Amino acid sequence: MVRPTKRLRRRLNRATDQDDGEVDQTKHFPNPPTAPATDEDRRKWGGYCEIENDPSYFNVMLSEFGVEGVKVQEVFGLDEGSLSFLPKPVYGLIFLFKYRELNDPDEQDDECPKHVWFANQIGVNSCASVALINIACNIPGVDLGPAIQSYKEFTQEMDPFMRGYQLANFEFVKHIHNSFARKSDMLAADHAMLQDFKEWKSKSKKRKAKTKEVEEHAFHFNAYMPIQGEIWKLDGLDHQPHNLGPSKEDNWMDIIAPILTAKMLELGEEEVQYSLMALVKDPIIDRRAELSANVKAIRTIERRLTTVDSNWRNFVDSAESGSILRGPDDAMGIFFETIHSAVLPDGLFEKIQKDDDVMTLLDKRAKIITEQAGLKKAVQVEKDSWAEDKRKAALRRIDWIPFIRKWLGFLNDNGVLEGLIEKHTPK
Repeated sequence: MVRPTKRLRRRLNRATDQDDGEVDQTKHFPNPPTAPATDEDRRKWGGYCEIENDPSYFNVMLSEFGVEGVKVQEVFGLDEGSLSFLPKPVYGLIFLFKYRELNDPDEQDDECPKHVWFANQIGVNSCASVALINIACNIPGVDLGPAIQSYKEFTQEMDPFMRGYQLANFEFVKHIHNSFARKSDMLAADHAMLQDFKEWKSKSKKRKAKTKEVEEHAFHFNAYMPIQGEIWKLDGLDHQPHNLGPSKEDNWMDIIAPILTAKMLELGEEEVQYSLMALVKDPIIDRRAELSANVKAIRTIERRLTTVDSNWRNFVDSAESGSILRGPDDAMGIFFETIHSAVLPDGLFEKIQKDDDVMTLLDKRAKIITEQAGLKKAVQVEKDSWAEDKRKAALRRIDWIPFIRKWLGFLNDNGVLEGLIEKHTPK
Protein backbone atom coordinates (compact mmCIF):
# COMPACT_ATOMS: atom_id res chain seq x y z
CA MET A 1 0.00 0.00 0.00
CA VAL A 2 1.54 3.30 -1.11
CA ARG A 3 0.12 6.45 0.39
CA PRO A 4 0.49 10.03 -0.86
CA THR A 5 3.74 11.61 0.28
CA LYS A 6 3.84 13.71 3.45
CA ARG A 7 3.79 16.87 1.39
CA LEU A 8 0.63 15.87 -0.46
CA ARG A 9 -0.99 14.54 2.72
CA ARG A 10 -0.43 17.88 4.46
CA ARG A 11 -2.17 19.69 1.62
CA LEU A 12 -4.97 17.11 1.52
CA ASN A 13 -5.61 17.65 5.23
CA ARG A 14 -5.88 21.39 4.65
CA ALA A 15 -8.14 20.94 1.62
CA THR A 16 -10.56 18.62 3.41
CA ASP A 17 -10.38 20.55 6.72
CA GLN A 18 -9.86 17.34 8.71
CA ASP A 19 -9.82 17.48 12.51
CA ASP A 20 -7.99 15.28 14.98
CA GLY A 21 -11.01 13.22 15.94
CA GLU A 22 -10.75 9.50 15.31
CA VAL A 23 -12.57 8.41 12.18
CA ASP A 24 -13.36 4.72 11.79
CA GLN A 25 -12.15 3.86 8.29
CA THR A 26 -13.92 0.50 8.22
CA LYS A 27 -17.14 0.37 6.25
CA HIS A 28 -20.33 -1.53 6.94
CA PHE A 29 -21.10 -3.98 4.17
CA PRO A 30 -24.73 -5.10 3.83
CA ASN A 31 -23.67 -8.74 3.41
CA PRO A 32 -21.39 -10.78 5.72
CA PRO A 33 -17.58 -10.29 5.50
CA THR A 34 -17.24 -13.87 4.28
CA ALA A 35 -19.60 -13.29 1.33
CA PRO A 36 -18.27 -12.26 -2.10
CA ALA A 37 -18.00 -8.55 -2.81
CA THR A 38 -21.03 -7.20 -4.63
CA ASP A 39 -21.26 -4.28 -7.03
CA GLU A 40 -23.03 -2.36 -4.27
CA ASP A 41 -20.14 -3.07 -1.86
CA ARG A 42 -17.65 -1.72 -4.35
CA ARG A 43 -19.70 1.40 -5.08
CA LYS A 44 -20.13 2.27 -1.40
CA TRP A 45 -16.52 1.62 -0.47
CA GLY A 46 -14.45 4.78 -0.09
CA GLY A 47 -11.01 3.36 -0.88
CA TYR A 48 -9.07 2.08 -3.89
CA CYS A 49 -7.95 -1.52 -4.35
CA GLU A 50 -4.51 -2.65 -5.47
CA ILE A 51 -4.31 -3.84 -9.10
CA GLU A 52 -1.71 -6.24 -10.46
CA ASN A 53 0.54 -5.22 -13.35
CA ASP A 54 -1.32 -7.21 -16.00
CA PRO A 55 -1.78 -5.44 -19.36
CA SER A 56 -5.15 -7.19 -19.77
CA TYR A 57 -6.60 -5.39 -16.74
CA PHE A 58 -5.21 -2.05 -17.90
CA ASN A 59 -6.64 -2.51 -21.40
CA VAL A 60 -10.09 -3.25 -20.04
CA MET A 61 -9.88 -0.24 -17.71
CA LEU A 62 -8.88 2.07 -20.58
CA SER A 63 -11.73 0.74 -22.69
CA GLU A 64 -14.26 1.24 -19.91
CA PHE A 65 -12.89 4.73 -19.23
CA GLY A 66 -13.80 5.40 -22.88
CA VAL A 67 -10.26 5.84 -24.20
CA GLU A 68 -9.94 4.51 -27.75
CA GLY A 69 -7.03 3.71 -30.05
CA VAL A 70 -4.57 2.92 -27.22
CA LYS A 71 -3.36 -0.47 -26.01
CA VAL A 72 -1.14 -1.57 -23.13
CA GLN A 73 1.55 -4.15 -23.83
CA GLU A 74 4.19 -5.67 -21.61
CA VAL A 75 7.81 -4.67 -22.24
CA PHE A 76 10.19 -7.60 -21.79
CA GLY A 77 13.44 -5.66 -22.09
CA LEU A 78 14.94 -2.27 -22.83
CA ASP A 79 17.43 -3.52 -25.41
CA GLU A 80 16.95 -2.60 -29.05
CA GLY A 81 15.71 -6.06 -29.99
CA SER A 82 12.97 -6.13 -27.33
CA LEU A 83 11.81 -2.60 -28.07
CA SER A 84 11.61 -3.29 -31.81
CA PHE A 85 8.65 -5.63 -31.22
CA LEU A 86 6.51 -2.86 -29.73
CA PRO A 87 3.88 -1.34 -32.04
CA LYS A 88 4.61 2.27 -32.96
CA PRO A 89 4.20 4.88 -31.81
CA VAL A 90 4.92 4.22 -28.14
CA TYR A 91 2.96 6.92 -26.30
CA GLY A 92 4.28 6.25 -22.82
CA LEU A 93 5.65 3.77 -20.31
CA ILE A 94 4.25 2.62 -16.97
CA PHE A 95 6.96 1.51 -14.56
CA LEU A 96 6.08 -0.67 -11.57
CA PHE A 97 8.67 -0.86 -8.82
CA LYS A 98 9.05 -1.61 -5.14
CA TYR A 99 8.39 1.75 -3.59
CA ARG A 100 10.80 3.56 -1.36
CA GLU A 101 9.60 6.85 0.09
CA LEU A 102 12.32 9.41 -0.37
CA ASN A 103 12.98 12.34 1.89
CA ASP A 104 10.34 15.03 1.58
CA PRO A 105 12.31 18.28 1.54
CA ASP A 106 10.47 21.56 1.20
CA GLU A 107 11.99 22.15 -2.18
CA GLN A 108 10.52 24.71 -4.57
CA ASP A 109 9.37 22.74 -7.60
CA ASP A 110 8.66 24.53 -10.84
CA GLU A 111 4.97 24.82 -11.56
CA CYS A 112 3.43 22.30 -13.92
CA PRO A 113 3.68 23.83 -17.42
CA LYS A 114 0.47 24.49 -19.34
CA HIS A 115 1.28 21.95 -22.05
CA VAL A 116 1.72 19.10 -19.54
CA TRP A 117 -1.42 17.63 -17.99
CA PHE A 118 -0.52 16.10 -14.63
CA ALA A 119 -2.54 14.99 -11.58
CA ASN A 120 -1.25 14.02 -8.16
CA GLN A 121 -2.14 10.69 -6.58
CA ILE A 122 -4.42 11.45 -3.65
CA GLY A 123 -6.23 8.14 -3.21
CA VAL A 124 -4.27 5.36 -1.55
CA ASN A 125 -3.59 2.54 -4.07
CA SER A 126 -4.98 4.60 -6.97
CA CYS A 127 -1.60 4.80 -8.75
CA ALA A 128 -2.69 2.46 -11.59
CA SER A 129 -5.57 4.71 -12.66
CA VAL A 130 -3.53 7.88 -12.07
CA ALA A 131 -0.68 6.61 -14.29
CA LEU A 132 -3.10 5.60 -17.08
CA ILE A 133 -4.96 8.92 -17.04
CA ASN A 134 -1.79 11.02 -16.76
CA ILE A 135 -0.50 9.42 -19.96
CA ALA A 136 -3.83 9.36 -21.85
CA CYS A 137 -4.50 13.05 -21.20
CA ASN A 138 -1.16 13.95 -22.85
CA ILE A 139 -1.49 11.88 -26.04
CA PRO A 140 -2.14 14.27 -28.95
CA GLY A 141 -5.46 13.65 -30.68
CA VAL A 142 -6.46 10.62 -28.62
CA ASP A 143 -10.17 9.93 -28.14
CA LEU A 144 -10.54 10.09 -24.35
CA GLY A 145 -14.25 9.33 -24.39
CA PRO A 146 -16.90 11.70 -22.99
CA ALA A 147 -16.24 11.10 -19.27
CA ILE A 148 -12.45 11.53 -19.21
CA GLN A 149 -12.60 14.35 -21.78
CA SER A 150 -15.08 16.26 -19.60
CA TYR A 151 -12.91 15.65 -16.53
CA LYS A 152 -9.81 16.91 -18.36
CA GLU A 153 -11.58 20.05 -19.53
CA PHE A 154 -13.07 20.67 -16.09
CA THR A 155 -9.66 20.43 -14.37
CA GLN A 156 -7.60 22.09 -17.13
CA GLU A 157 -6.96 25.29 -15.14
CA MET A 158 -6.40 23.50 -11.83
CA ASP A 159 -3.02 22.66 -10.32
CA PRO A 160 -1.85 19.00 -10.05
CA PHE A 161 -3.08 18.65 -6.48
CA MET A 162 -6.63 19.76 -7.23
CA ARG A 163 -6.70 17.62 -10.38
CA GLY A 164 -5.69 14.64 -8.25
CA TYR A 165 -8.26 15.56 -5.58
CA GLN A 166 -11.01 15.65 -8.22
CA LEU A 167 -9.76 12.37 -9.71
CA ALA A 168 -9.74 10.64 -6.31
CA ASN A 169 -13.42 11.57 -5.93
CA PHE A 170 -14.44 10.84 -9.55
CA GLU A 171 -16.94 8.02 -9.01
CA PHE A 172 -16.84 6.98 -12.66
CA VAL A 173 -13.09 6.20 -12.50
CA LYS A 174 -13.22 4.85 -8.95
CA HIS A 175 -15.95 2.34 -9.78
CA ILE A 176 -14.06 0.96 -12.79
CA HIS A 177 -10.85 0.76 -10.75
CA ASN A 178 -12.61 -0.95 -7.84
CA SER A 179 -14.43 -3.43 -10.08
CA PHE A 180 -11.33 -5.57 -9.39
CA ALA A 181 -11.74 -5.32 -5.59
CA ARG A 182 -12.43 -8.42 -3.52
CA LYS A 183 -14.11 -8.27 -0.12
CA SER A 184 -10.84 -9.28 1.54
CA ASP A 185 -9.04 -6.43 -0.28
CA MET A 186 -11.51 -3.86 0.99
CA LEU A 187 -11.51 -5.11 4.57
CA ALA A 188 -7.71 -5.33 4.66
CA ALA A 189 -7.32 -1.83 3.22
CA ASP A 190 -9.81 -0.37 5.70
CA HIS A 191 -8.08 -2.13 8.59
CA ALA A 192 -4.66 -0.87 7.48
CA MET A 193 -5.96 2.69 7.19
CA LEU A 194 -7.53 2.52 10.64
CA GLN A 195 -4.34 1.17 12.21
CA ASP A 196 -2.28 3.79 10.41
CA PHE A 197 -4.58 6.52 11.73
CA LYS A 198 -4.37 5.23 15.30
CA GLU A 199 -0.61 4.98 15.17
CA TRP A 200 -0.33 8.41 13.60
CA LYS A 201 -2.31 9.82 16.53
CA SER A 202 -0.08 8.12 19.06
CA LYS A 203 3.08 9.14 17.11
CA SER A 204 4.69 6.00 18.50
CA LYS A 205 7.92 4.34 17.50
CA LYS A 206 5.85 1.30 16.62
CA ARG A 207 4.12 3.30 13.87
CA LYS A 208 7.43 4.41 12.41
CA ALA A 209 8.68 0.83 12.30
CA LYS A 210 5.47 -0.43 10.72
CA THR A 211 5.37 2.39 8.15
CA LYS A 212 8.88 1.52 7.06
CA GLU A 213 7.92 -2.15 6.80
CA VAL A 214 4.80 -1.37 4.73
CA GLU A 215 6.68 0.89 2.36
CA GLU A 216 9.40 -1.72 1.86
CA HIS A 217 6.77 -4.18 0.63
CA ALA A 218 4.59 -1.77 -1.38
CA PHE A 219 4.66 -1.39 -5.13
CA HIS A 220 3.92 1.72 -7.12
CA PHE A 221 3.14 2.69 -10.73
CA ASN A 222 4.50 5.82 -12.35
CA ALA A 223 4.62 7.04 -15.93
CA TYR A 224 7.12 8.34 -18.49
CA MET A 225 6.30 9.87 -21.87
CA PRO A 226 7.41 12.41 -24.49
CA ILE A 227 5.48 15.69 -24.55
CA GLN A 228 6.28 18.33 -27.17
CA GLY A 229 9.93 17.40 -27.60
CA GLU A 230 10.73 16.64 -23.96
CA ILE A 231 10.60 13.48 -21.82
CA TRP A 232 8.53 13.81 -18.67
CA LYS A 233 8.29 11.68 -15.55
CA LEU A 234 4.66 11.72 -14.38
CA ASP A 235 4.68 10.23 -10.89
CA GLY A 236 1.49 11.02 -9.00
CA LEU A 237 3.40 10.99 -5.71
CA ASP A 238 5.68 13.80 -6.91
CA HIS A 239 4.54 17.33 -6.21
CA GLN A 240 5.07 18.29 -9.87
CA PRO A 241 6.00 16.47 -13.12
CA HIS A 242 9.73 16.24 -13.80
CA ASN A 243 11.37 17.20 -17.10
CA LEU A 244 14.04 14.61 -17.96
CA GLY A 245 15.39 16.48 -20.97
CA PRO A 246 14.82 17.00 -24.69
CA SER A 247 14.02 14.26 -27.18
CA LYS A 248 12.51 13.64 -30.57
CA GLU A 249 9.33 11.64 -30.95
CA ASP A 250 11.16 8.83 -32.77
CA ASN A 251 14.09 8.43 -30.34
CA TRP A 252 12.66 9.06 -26.89
CA MET A 253 12.81 5.35 -26.06
CA ASP A 254 16.56 5.36 -26.73
CA ILE A 255 16.91 8.15 -24.16
CA ILE A 256 14.62 6.74 -21.47
CA ALA A 257 15.99 3.17 -21.69
CA PRO A 258 19.28 3.88 -19.87
CA ILE A 259 17.46 6.00 -17.28
CA LEU A 260 15.10 3.15 -16.43
CA THR A 261 17.90 0.59 -16.58
CA ALA A 262 19.81 2.60 -13.97
CA LYS A 263 16.65 2.76 -11.85
CA MET A 264 16.28 -1.03 -12.02
CA LEU A 265 19.88 -1.53 -10.97
CA GLU A 266 19.36 0.86 -8.09
CA LEU A 267 16.38 -1.18 -6.90
CA GLY A 268 18.54 -4.29 -6.70
CA GLU A 269 18.84 -7.60 -8.46
CA GLU A 270 18.09 -9.97 -5.57
CA GLU A 271 14.52 -10.46 -6.77
CA VAL A 272 12.18 -9.25 -9.49
CA GLN A 273 11.06 -5.91 -8.07
CA TYR A 274 9.87 -4.09 -11.16
CA SER A 275 8.07 -4.46 -14.45
CA LEU A 276 7.41 -2.25 -17.44
CA MET A 277 4.37 -1.75 -19.67
CA ALA A 278 3.97 0.45 -22.73
CA LEU A 279 0.97 2.42 -23.95
CA VAL A 280 1.05 2.11 -27.73
CA LYS A 281 -1.18 2.83 -30.68
CA ASP A 282 -3.62 -0.05 -30.85
CA PRO A 283 -2.25 -2.33 -33.62
CA ILE A 284 -5.75 -3.18 -34.83
CA ILE A 285 -6.09 0.37 -36.20
CA ASP A 286 -3.28 -0.14 -38.71
CA ARG A 287 -4.32 -3.73 -39.44
CA ARG A 288 -7.84 -2.59 -40.33
CA ALA A 289 -6.47 0.31 -42.38
CA GLU A 290 -4.32 -2.14 -44.37
CA LEU A 291 -7.29 -4.46 -44.90
CA SER A 292 -9.47 -1.52 -45.98
CA ALA A 293 -6.81 -0.49 -48.51
CA ASN A 294 -6.69 -4.07 -49.78
CA VAL A 295 -10.47 -4.14 -50.28
CA LYS A 296 -10.32 -0.79 -52.04
CA ALA A 297 -7.59 -2.08 -54.37
CA ILE A 298 -9.66 -5.15 -55.28
CA ARG A 299 -12.72 -3.00 -55.97
CA THR A 300 -10.62 -0.62 -58.10
CA ILE A 301 -9.11 -3.44 -60.17
CA GLU A 302 -12.47 -5.14 -60.68
CA ARG A 303 -14.05 -1.88 -61.88
CA ARG A 304 -11.18 -1.46 -64.34
CA LEU A 305 -11.55 -5.07 -65.50
CA THR A 306 -15.26 -4.52 -66.16
CA THR A 307 -14.38 -1.46 -68.25
CA VAL A 308 -11.75 -3.35 -70.26
CA ASP A 309 -13.71 -6.63 -70.66
CA SER A 310 -17.12 -7.18 -69.11
CA ASN A 311 -16.61 -10.96 -69.36
CA TRP A 312 -13.44 -11.02 -67.23
CA ARG A 313 -15.09 -13.22 -64.56
CA ASN A 314 -15.01 -16.13 -67.04
CA PHE A 315 -11.24 -16.25 -66.45
CA VAL A 316 -11.38 -16.70 -62.64
CA ASP A 317 -12.44 -19.57 -60.41
CA SER A 318 -16.11 -19.13 -59.54
CA ALA A 319 -15.54 -20.74 -56.12
CA GLU A 320 -13.27 -17.92 -54.96
CA SER A 321 -15.97 -15.27 -54.57
CA GLY A 322 -17.23 -16.50 -51.21
CA SER A 323 -13.87 -16.14 -49.48
CA ILE A 324 -12.93 -12.70 -50.81
CA LEU A 325 -13.76 -9.56 -48.88
CA ARG A 326 -14.92 -6.94 -51.38
CA GLY A 327 -16.86 -4.58 -49.15
CA PRO A 328 -17.84 -3.73 -45.58
CA ASP A 329 -17.61 -6.46 -42.98
CA ASP A 330 -18.80 -5.89 -39.41
CA ALA A 331 -16.81 -8.83 -38.04
CA MET A 332 -13.57 -7.35 -39.38
CA GLY A 333 -14.50 -3.79 -38.42
CA ILE A 334 -14.41 -2.65 -42.08
CA PHE A 335 -17.03 -0.12 -43.20
CA PHE A 336 -17.82 1.94 -46.30
CA GLU A 337 -16.21 4.97 -44.66
CA THR A 338 -12.93 3.18 -43.93
CA ILE A 339 -12.78 1.71 -47.44
CA HIS A 340 -13.49 5.07 -49.07
CA SER A 341 -10.83 6.87 -46.99
CA ALA A 342 -8.22 4.09 -47.34
CA VAL A 343 -4.94 5.08 -48.98
CA LEU A 344 -3.66 2.83 -51.76
CA PRO A 345 0.08 2.19 -52.17
CA ASP A 346 1.93 4.89 -54.12
CA GLY A 347 1.02 4.88 -57.80
CA LEU A 348 -1.21 1.80 -57.66
CA PHE A 349 -4.40 3.60 -58.67
CA GLU A 350 -2.71 5.26 -61.64
CA LYS A 351 -1.17 1.96 -62.77
CA ILE A 352 -4.55 0.23 -62.63
CA GLN A 353 -6.28 2.98 -64.61
CA LYS A 354 -3.63 2.93 -67.32
CA ASP A 355 -3.61 -0.87 -67.70
CA ASP A 356 -5.86 -2.19 -70.48
CA ASP A 357 -4.61 -5.79 -70.53
CA VAL A 358 -7.05 -8.22 -68.92
CA MET A 359 -4.44 -10.84 -68.00
CA THR A 360 -2.12 -8.28 -66.38
CA LEU A 361 -5.01 -6.90 -64.33
CA LEU A 362 -6.05 -10.42 -63.32
CA ASP A 363 -2.50 -11.15 -62.14
CA LYS A 364 -2.52 -8.01 -59.98
CA ARG A 365 -5.92 -8.95 -58.61
CA ALA A 366 -4.75 -12.47 -57.72
CA LYS A 367 -1.73 -11.08 -55.88
CA ILE A 368 -3.84 -8.63 -53.85
CA ILE A 369 -6.38 -11.37 -53.03
CA THR A 370 -3.55 -13.59 -51.76
CA GLU A 371 -2.36 -10.73 -49.49
CA GLN A 372 -5.88 -10.32 -48.11
CA ALA A 373 -5.79 -13.68 -46.31
CA GLY A 374 -2.82 -12.56 -44.23
CA LEU A 375 -4.42 -9.18 -43.48
CA LYS A 376 -7.65 -10.77 -42.28
CA LYS A 377 -5.65 -13.10 -40.06
CA ALA A 378 -3.75 -10.14 -38.58
CA VAL A 379 -7.04 -8.38 -37.71
CA GLN A 380 -8.39 -11.58 -36.17
CA VAL A 381 -5.25 -11.98 -34.02
CA GLU A 382 -5.84 -8.52 -32.54
CA LYS A 383 -9.53 -9.26 -31.99
CA ASP A 384 -8.63 -12.52 -30.23
CA SER A 385 -6.12 -10.64 -28.07
CA TRP A 386 -8.82 -8.20 -26.97
CA ALA A 387 -11.25 -11.07 -26.27
CA GLU A 388 -8.58 -12.71 -24.10
CA ASP A 389 -8.04 -9.45 -22.21
CA LYS A 390 -11.75 -9.25 -21.43
CA ARG A 391 -11.81 -12.91 -20.38
CA LYS A 392 -8.88 -12.46 -17.98
CA ALA A 393 -10.36 -9.28 -16.51
CA ALA A 394 -13.75 -10.97 -16.02
CA LEU A 395 -12.09 -13.84 -14.13
CA ARG A 396 -10.06 -11.40 -12.00
CA ARG A 397 -13.25 -9.56 -11.06
CA ILE A 398 -14.76 -12.69 -9.54
CA ASP A 399 -14.29 -12.79 -5.77
CA TRP A 400 -13.02 -16.37 -5.41
CA ILE A 401 -12.03 -16.15 -1.72
CA PRO A 402 -15.43 -17.18 -0.24
CA PHE A 403 -15.61 -20.14 -2.64
CA ILE A 404 -12.09 -21.25 -1.68
CA ARG A 405 -12.87 -20.87 2.02
CA LYS A 406 -16.05 -22.94 1.66
CA TRP A 407 -14.29 -25.60 -0.39
CA LEU A 408 -11.52 -25.90 2.21
CA GLY A 409 -14.19 -26.26 4.89
CA PHE A 410 -15.84 -29.00 2.87
CA LEU A 411 -12.52 -30.86 2.53
CA ASN A 412 -11.90 -30.47 6.26
CA ASP A 413 -15.36 -31.70 7.22
CA ASN A 414 -14.82 -34.81 5.09
CA GLY A 415 -11.41 -35.58 6.58
CA VAL A 416 -9.51 -34.87 3.37
CA LEU A 417 -7.75 -31.59 4.16
CA GLU A 418 -5.39 -32.93 6.82
CA GLY A 419 -4.16 -35.69 4.53
CA LEU A 420 -3.56 -33.20 1.69
CA ILE A 421 -1.56 -30.96 4.02
CA GLU A 422 0.60 -33.84 5.19
CA LYS A 423 1.13 -35.05 1.63
CA HIS A 424 2.34 -31.66 0.35
CA THR A 425 4.27 -30.52 3.45
CA PRO A 426 8.05 -30.75 2.83
CA LYS A 427 9.70 -33.32 5.09
